[in-house]
Amino acid sequence: MATPEELLSRSVELVKSAYKLSKKQEANDEITAALLEVRENLQVIRESFADLKEARADLAGRVTELEASFATKHELVRNMGVYWKKGDPDPWCPNCWENVQRGSHMNPTAVLAGRLGVCTVCNYDVNLDNVRPPAKWPKP
Repeated sequence: MATPEELLSRSVELVKSAYKLSKKQEANDEITAALLEVRENLQVIRESFADLKEARADLAGRVTELEASFATKHELVRNMGVYWKKGDPDPWCPNCWENVQRGSHMNPTAVLAGRLGVCTVCNYDVNLDNVRPPAKWPKP
């Protein structure tokens, strides 16, 4: 498949050709065919740019997420299999943090009388009776 740039270039050439043909009365079918191809090329270009715009938005979102993770990185401490942030009573999901650098809290559920903590993003779970923040926090 042609790139958007190639399609745009081809479309410009077709418009030039259609303009030259329009000076001849017998060329109406050729003009119509050229303009139809231009329309198709422009539709493909429009779709390509929409895809690029969506990909750019996804990348911008990921950059924002990674920047936030980088800012949080120095505040998180791993203790008893989960991550903790000083002053935050809820543990952070080790699965999300270690695999995609996403900070996600593990929230208590109704299971085990509220003693089961589950990540709202990946559903990783941990028995909250078995985890606690570090007794001594490392110096920043």
